Parts: sequence; structure tokens; C-alpha cells
Amino acid sequence: MKNVTATGKIINFAKELFACRLPEWVATLTEGDLLATEREVYQAASRLFDEVVRLCLSASALQVCKSAKESQKNLVLRSHKIKLRTGHCVEVEGLYRKRSAARGDDRSRHLLESHWGVIEGAGPGLYDVATHAAMVAPSYDQAQCLLVRHGVDVSVSGVRRLTNRVADRCSNLGEANLLLESGESLAGKRVLISSDGGRSRTRDYRTRGDENTPARYDTPWKEPKLFVIEVLDERGRLCTHHLPSYGCRFTDEDHLALLEEYLTRLNIAEAEEVQLVADGATWIWNRVPDLLRRLGVARHRTTETLDYYHAVEHLHRLFDHLPRRIGKKHRSRLWKRCKQWLWSGKADHILPAVLTIGDLGSGSYL
Repeated sequence: MKNVTATGKIINFAKELFACRLPEWVATLTEGDLLATEREVYQAASRLFDEVVRLCLSASALQVCKSAKESQKNLVLRSHKIKLRTGHCVEVEGLYRKRSAARGDDRSRHLLESHWGVIEGAGPGLYDVATHAAMVAPSYDQAQCLLVRHGVDVSVSGVRRLTNRVADRCSNLGEANLLLESGESLAGKRVLISSDGGRSRTRDYRTRGDENTPARYDTPWKEPKLFVIEVLDERGRLCTHHLPSYGCRFTDEDHLALLEEYLTRLNIAEAEEVQLVADGATWIWNRVPDLLRRLGVARHRTTETLDYYHAVEHLHRLFDHLPRRIGKKHRSRLWKRCKQWLWSGKADHILPAVLTIGDLGSGSYL
């Protein structure tokens, strides 16, 4: 299809959609109904979007097929449908591979789908908004309602299926390949690595159920383990020009394997300094420092820091065991002094002070 022909069709289609309806929309606005006008103009613009993309896809398909057919055999022309950003289907004729190129090759036999990044028959624009809605909404049903409200024609099962396929594709590519920029490095930078665990309920299905019987499941607690890799500026504050890198897994081994993959890709061995911040969990302190040594980070370039807020929790437990004979006034003064020591890196002062107060009971140590 020549570009002149496609341009002419787009112009004529736009005239039919907008020119003849402008007086109608102006009249609706005059009556004070802006909402109805916005909806109708948006629907018309969506139809124009579909037509423009359809014509562009058809024109591009001819060029792609021409170059591919010259270099490959076992190809035939076949039409197939692609869902656009609006959820509407357009039909495009392209090359189809009559048999797989190799055993185990799970790529689509439609060459254009691989060329354009189509997943489950959906274009990147559709699975971008669908997966984003599935991520922010508490259920696939509400994600579908959100999409329909914003002009995307898709079913609940379509959102679920598309989200799962995109998740599989991302898992195969690897998080580090998706999240890290090409050439991104921590060489010569001051790096902060934070690691912590949390609490989350997960569904453990006992029975899947059917149309007449609901599924039965337990919701046991699990501990997801999260790490964050950040860059500090010359003042020791978080650098606002460097995006943090996040990773999360449910087991210690998977967590450490993902952290190692990130740090290796980011050239952690060439970092100027590495600070590790965590709570008192032994699985962190017993394994992450050894991981840094193995990746080439020397001990003298590593600072291990106990997270202040987690340390205060342990300080609360310590004060709960103080004798009751210590008055509130003396207890309060000791509490403030211990927090100051903790914040200033003088945690070794705390235990002797608490023991002395506990023995004397008079508060004279302060």
C-alpha cells in the first residue's frame, strides 16, 4: 500500500468521524453537557486510532513480508488478528511458518507477531495497560472494570490470561534484564544495600472447585524477602539522580541468588564503598557479607549497619526487663540517652549503663 493511498484514507475517515459531527457536539456543549461530548469525541478518536494503526500495520506488513520471504522458505501468506490498545481487533495478512523452525521452538508461527512483540494476540499497547491495571487493582474483575471504564474492550478472562502470559515472558527474560539499563554500573559509587523480610498471606489451594462448588484454600503466612540497592551522594544521602533497584523472593536462597545477579550486573566489585543495612535477622548477616566478599568487595570497603528502628525495638525489650524500682523519671532519662548512643554509633555504651542503673537503682550513673 502506498503512503499516499493510506494518507488519503485516513483523511477521509477522519472527515467522516469528526467534520459532520462538530455541529452536534457544539450543540451538546451549549446545553451544558460536557461529559457526553467528551465521551463521544473520545469514542470517535478511538475509532480513528484503530483505523490509523490498521493501515500502518498493513503497509508495514507488506514490507516485512517481502524482505522475510526472500531469505526464508516454508512460509505462506495467512491473515491473523491483532488486538490493539483499545481492545479492538484488526486483521493483518502476513507470513506464516508451516512448521516450527526447530524442535522446542515455542515462538509464534506468525512472523509478524514476533516482529511486533505480540503476546497472546495482543499488541504491546494492550498488554501494557492490561497488566498495569491487574497490578494496581485487587482482582482481575476490578481490573477489567477499570479498563472498560477507560475505553478498553477486554474481558476478565482476557485480562487474566494476558497478565499470566506477560508474567511468563518477563520471568523467562529475567528481572535484571528487564529493570537494569544497558551499561548501568555502580563503579566508583557509594552503594547502600538494604535487606529485610515481611509478612504476606498466600493462597494454598486444597481443592480447585468447579461451576457448582467453590474452591477451598488456606491462607498461610509467608515471609517475602526484599532488597533495595541505592546510591548515596557525597553527603551520605540518597542520590536522587539514580533510581533504586528492587528485588523480592520468598526463600533465602532465591533472595540471595537474585541479589547476586543484580550486583554482578552492576559491577559491585568496582564500587567505592558498600554499606549494608538490615535488622538483626541472622540469615542476612551470616550470608550477605560473604556474598559481597565473593563478588570482590573488600572488607575495608564494607560498612555493616544495624537498622536504627529495628534496634530500637530490641531496646524496648531490654527496658521491659529493668527493675520496677527504677522510677519513671530515671527510666525516661536513660531511654533518651540510650537512643542517642544508638543513633551516634555508640551502642556498646548501652548495656553497661543499663546494668549499672539496674544494680544501683538510684539513677546516679546519669
